[in-house]
Amino acid sequence: MRRASGSPPNRSFLRAAIAACALLAVVACPSEGEPDGNGTPNGSSPSPSRGGELVVAYPYEPSTLNPFVVGGDAPATRDLVRPVMPALFRLGPDGTREPWLLASEPAGADVGGTPFSVRLRLREDAVWSDGRPITANDLRFTWQAAVRSPGIASRDGYDRLTDVVIEAPKVARLVFREPFARWRDLFSAGLGVLPSHALGKTDISKALVRSWPVSGGPFLLRSRTAGLEVVLERNPRAWDGSPPLDRIRVVFVPDVVTALQLYARGQVDVIGPYPAVELGRRAASVRQGSLATGDRGGTWMGVFLNVRTTELSDVRVRRALALALDREAIVEGLVREQGTLWDSPSAGDVARVAPSFASFRENGSEAERLLDAAGWRRGSSATVRRKGGRELSVTLASAGSDELTQRLVRALNTQALGVGIDLNLVSLDYDRLVADWAPGSRFEAGLFVLRDPPGGALRSRYVGTGPGNVTRLRDGALGRALDDADRTLDDASPAVDAPSARIAALVPVIPICLLDVTIAARAGTHEIEANASADGFLWNAGEWWVDGGATPTATAS
Repeated sequence: MRRASGSPPNRSFLRAAIAACALLAVVACPSEGEPDGNGTPNGSSPSPSRGGELVVAYPYEPSTLNPFVVGGDAPATRDLVRPVMPALFRLGPDGTREPWLLASEPAGADVGGTPFSVRLRLREDAVWSDGRPITANDLRFTWQAAVRSPGIASRDGYDRLTDVVIEAPKVARLVFREPFARWRDLFSAGLGVLPSHALGKTDISKALVRSWPVSGGPFLLRSRTAGLEVVLERNPRAWDGSPPLDRIRVVFVPDVVTALQLYARGQVDVIGPYPAVELGRRAASVRQGSLATGDRGGTWMGVFLNVRTTELSDVRVRRALALALDREAIVEGLVREQGTLWDSPSAGDVARVAPSFASFRENGSEAERLLDAAGWRRGSSATVRRKGGRELSVTLASAGSDELTQRLVRALNTQALGVGIDLNLVSLDYDRLVADWAPGSRFEAGLFVLRDPPGGALRSRYVGTGPGNVTRLRDGALGRALDDADRTLDDASPAVDAPSARIAALVPVIPICLLDVTIAARAGTHEIEANASADGFLWNAGEWWVDGGATPTATAS
């Protein structure tokens, strides 16, 4: 968004403008209902009704249904395949983690040794939807697929394994090169276990794009209609309890305003995790009896910077941009109750993540000094700085349909312009943003909503040559710090926080906020509970039910 020359905007005015926007949002939205003691919108009973269908308005259409490949590492894919892909652990709200495919948490004697290994015992009753048992061979196949297939978004963790030893049909031993603290995130946390018998070969780069041949979860992926919906139907061989619902229909509705209109007309029953302002209150205002549930944890928003571009290759420019942004004012005025200021380059274990970006509070004079030192000068009448005939302009991409994201990028651009940095705003369709633009050669910066595993995602996002590292950062000191952290089994060790400190020194990312994930549902729905973890909003879809096994709602058109 290039502008004509003129004086930089006054920062007091910017704070006042943000506050005014926030006031309008509050005035426009009534109070949000509170979930009941179970954390569900409308309570639950000991005897759920069976049958019926729920229609969910969901903001994103994924580019692929394969969660391992480029584009599939985005929240949309991992949200939608969670009910069909079994995982060792299930991640719930408030950071809870419980064995799912595992018969139990590995005992102390099953973890450790030389070489470091973890013995896993799978549930005896766990089967695929075609009746074939889920076995240790499926774990071995998944590991081989993750490390051997081309186009994998990140091999983080799986590349630390030297073997997956099959000790019995339901017993596997993960063998690592060295101690690995994040082993619980493997085959879990947005990923899981693949069906070796149904896929055949370990090259999964072109597999699972539009469908899944079998399911290992509570639902079958019955169909996907491009541009419209994904339909999940009850898995008749669901091993973790038969789902009460016949069907969940996830309808792709990119913008929250349209989703609320469909919800008000009764064409959808549930509104999925939109990055939007006051979603629960707005839903309650358009449909009587609806309540919302929220969770805050592994979902966050940050500005990612490609450190290989001409303008951003100098760390002084990246630091200046971070100092130019009044993140506190943005979160207080625009994000409000939907989140809190975030000072870490990942959102794993929120309770102990080091606030390494706390030093980057708005400091326009220091930002100006850094840009001057880097050779970017502002003329007597110019707003945007120049160097060698080039403007200091950086393209900032974002999902055009995200209400909250679009509010934020405008504020970020105005604040950056105050120190002479022009953010050229580009709004893209979600699937193009995550699958094409972000890993592509044209990417310079992007504002993304991310969901991280409990162990964080520092290595996959900031180290190595994989497509998941959109910052293109290559730093030996960071790699060594991450190696030390992964070997450290003591969470209190200083080695655990060292990688975050190194990333803050290099500034490949500017964290903005930890986001609330909100789900709104109509009266008569039960057990629907928001989840900010990597397992997404369908984490417990096998428990959802509706009063009386209600007649299916009309689909959105």
